[in-house]
Amino acid sequence: MKQRDFNKVKKLVDVALKGDPLDYSFNQGALETIRKALMIADRVMGEPDVNIWGGLPRDIVMARDMRCMKGHEVRKHLEMIERDIPHWLDAEMKQDKHVAKGDMVVWIFKTARDAMLKEVDDATK
Repeated sequence: MKQRDFNKVKKLVDVALKGDPLDYSFNQGALETIRKALMIADRVMGEPDVNIWGGLPRDIVMARDMRCMKGHEVRKHLEMIERDIPHWLDAEMKQDKHVAKGDMVVWIFKTARDAMLKEVDDATK
């Protein structure tokens, strides 16, 4: 969601919660769910925190720093430090070829994205 759209939605929710004339007849439970979602989205759109960059993304970078240049070497490193490996990543790491820096960047991005989505799911339960 673009920042501009996010601000519009946030303003509408704030107006609805305050009971101003722009009441859209939301029930209180729906408004609380929307408010939680907006607070999470606001946090996610800001600077990433340790929950996002500190886990698997950081361990992938550490594996690269330790000269793990092939997929199975990265996998072995992550298993050695007892890190859970997502299925999609496990399939990509089983290859015995050299892992390009671009592939590492994609792995880091996807694992950080997964961490963000997990954080959103946990917060909305």
